[in-house]
Amino acid sequence: MNIKLRQTGSNQATVEIHVDHTCYDFHFSYATCVGFKEPASTTILCENIWSKTTGRHLGELKNDRACMQVPALNFDYMLDAAFRALGKRIKEEQ
Repeated sequence: MNIKLRQTGSNQATVEIHVDHTCYDFHFSYATCVGFKEPASTTILCENIWSKTTGRHLGELKNDRACMQVPALNFDYMLDAAFRALGKRIKEEQ
C-alpha cells in the first residue's frame, strides 16, 4: 500500500491510496471529503452543503473529470461503502 497527498489548490487536496495496483482517490476541500473515485468507477461528488469556496472546489473537480454529483445523504452512504471496500482490499493485500 502506498499513500500520497497531493495539494491541488488553496485549501484543496487529493489523497491517493494505491493498493494492489489500483488507486482510490479522495478529494478534500479544507478538511472535508467532498468527492472520491474508486478503481474503474466515475468520480462521485457531494452536493455543496458548505461554503461558496467549497462550491468552487466542487466546480473545479467537475470540470476536471467525468463525475456524478449526489445529495449529501447518498454521498455519505457511498463514501462509507468505498472505505469498507478499500479496507477489504487492504486486508487481502496483507
